[in-house]
Amino acid sequence: MKITVLTLILVFLVSCTKFQKSSVIGTWQLFNVDDVQQSIIEIWEFKDDKLYIMQFPKNQPYLINTLYVLDYKYKIKLTRKNVIIIYHYIGDESKWSVLELKHDKMILFLQSDDPIRVFLYKEFLRY
Repeated sequence: MKITVLTLILVFLVSCTKFQKSSVIGTWQLFNVDDVQQSIIEIWEFKDDKLYIMQFPKNQPYLINTLYVLDYKYKIKLTRKNVIIIYHYIGDESKWSVLELKHDKMILFLQSDDPIRVFLYKEFLRY
């Protein structure tokens, strides 16, 4: 009986992880609450195990200024959800906590070691 209950719990947790990761997959536009008239648009696209970050002028979406291609992992530990972004070019990774993940809205939070930017908060809308 105990093995059956543990098996059911394990299956449930694995299926929740797959559902949550599929929820983050897609294209998201960074919404800067401090600058709603943004002149630079930033797009994050989660695709397979890659994260593409693009920046371009608001009125010229065909003119990409910046393009990063990074690896990412989605992890769930009990009730905590994290998106781990891996920066190969500097040998670093950052663990963003997922504060909210809905169909059309995602909020990520990072506690940084940088003394100037101790906390980073990013809010995205589905693009």
